[in-house]
Amino acid sequence: MSYNGSGTFVVNSSGQPVVTGTVISSTAFNALTADLATGLSTAITKDGQTTTTARILFAQGVSSTLVTDATSATTGSIITAGGISMQKALWVGTTATIAGATTMAGITATSLALGGATLGTNALAVTGTTQLNSALNYGGVTLSNSVTGTGSMVLSASAALTGSPTVTNNQAALSEFSISNNNGGSNGGAAFKATNGTYNGYAIMWGSTGGGGGINAANTFSLQTGSTGGLVLGTTVSAPVICYINSVEKMRLDTSGNLGIGMTPSNILDITKTQNSFTGAQITNSSAGASAYTGYQLNNGTITGGVYLGGTGNADPNLITLAANSGGSVRIQPTGGSGITQFYTNGSESARINSSGSLCVGTTSSVGTGCVSASGTVTTSNGGVVTATQGASGNYCFSASAANNGGSYFFMVMQGGTGGSILNNGTITSYNATSDERLKNWDGIVQSDKRQMIDDLWLGDFDIYDDFTKTSAPHRGFGVRSQQAYSVLGEQFGLAPPAKETDRWQAPSEPMAYLSLWGVKDLYKIIDELTTRLAALENK
Repeated sequence: MSYNGSGTFVVNSSGQPVVTGTVISSTAFNALTADLATGLSTAITKDGQTTTTARILFAQGVSSTLVTDATSATTGSIITAGGISMQKALWVGTTATIAGATTMAGITATSLALGGATLGTNALAVTGTTQLNSALNYGGVTLSNSVTGTGSMVLSASAALTGSPTVTNNQAALSEFSISNNNGGSNGGAAFKATNGTYNGYAIMWGSTGGGGGINAANTFSLQTGSTGGLVLGTTVSAPVICYINSVEKMRLDTSGNLGIGMTPSNILDITKTQNSFTGAQITNSSAGASAYTGYQLNNGTITGGVYLGGTGNADPNLITLAANSGGSVRIQPTGGSGITQFYTNGSESARINSSGSLCVGTTSSVGTGCVSASGTVTTSNGGVVTATQGASGNYCFSASAANNGGSYFFMVMQGGTGGSILNNGTITSYNATSDERLKNWDGIVQSDKRQMIDDLWLGDFDIYDDFTKTSAPHRGFGVRSQQAYSVLGEQFGLAPPAKETDRWQAPSEPMAYLSLWGVKDLYKIIDELTTRLAALENK
């Protein structure tokens, strides 16, 4: 008698089965009871006396009516000295406590308390709270709810956190959420990524090689966004934003919106750096375009003004301008009661305005020679005084005085030479005006015939427009053609031609008047000659 290998007990001992009329035999009966004893000994006893010799298959699973929680390795519904292997999901209705290191390929739980575990490359999906009591190593984690713990969380692969993970460490030390990547290769680094499904944000610590320079430079910590998402740095409460370098505060944006660099601000922008060298703020525009300027601009809601530096390619190259737009004014004012305003060229003082309002040119003195007072008085180098005043009728009067009776009151200077003067010897005032005759020499100069010039010049009526497009209504004019006049008269015209053909060409009238006067005199000469010849003919 035995089991048939499929779990069915078969009665097949000698003398079995019995039939009607079978004589009772002790041999057959004893064989039957021996087989029954063997079969019962092979079965599992409910009071736990039997130790199985092979794995037991439960087609409908294993159920236990024990309701107490497992608190140790010797309590609970299932106790085993070896491991437990499950080919399907493990569901824990309450708290799952894992006392030792645990390797998991994937687990789903509503609440999970881990004393130490190592997870494989598959995800750990937790829909409830996960309690970390010591180190937890993750190969891949997806958390749809909060994670709290008193131990450390080590991520050995990418972790996707869809809930609100919280790391709590109630100790007198720094609590850290650490992401490590010790690979020093190109683009190596550790990052925390946040996404709203459309835009991404990253907090990246680049490795020793970095990710290409700039915000991805080697060994730098970078906050950046992907795609077109923006980056906001700030607080949601009344607290400042402070930047430190080497544990020293370098910049602060306070709760009033004031920015301080090197100091705590009291104005909208304060910059301080104490050093034995230049401290300044620089604005650079390297464009050589025609509209390129660099400047500092102010606006009071109506008027805009500022300091501007012209670019190398515009109409004011390398020129610093202090300006205000229409309706605005510019004022230069020392704040001290005895302050002066100084003007420098090439590193040296060229002029100054003293505290009394006098303008002094070519001197570092605030009074005396070279100074023009606020009332219009000028002190000359020889002690003379020149004063310009406005009369009651609005006419300007000019007066000059000398420190001695033989002084020269007034000089007229042209092209480096004296053109005239007003002198006084204490009694008589003489006026000496020098004509340009002294600058001209005509001795030995052969006078040229201007008839050809007059003949070559076109003179007549024409229609003239206000612009080169000739779209405006013309008006009638009379005169010469400027381009031709420059060509015919040459250097005698007295002016160089415009730099470009597209510039407006204008012919000065003075050389034309001289040429007309020459022509009139030439006509007089011809008339005189003809009159003489006619008289001679009449006398014959």
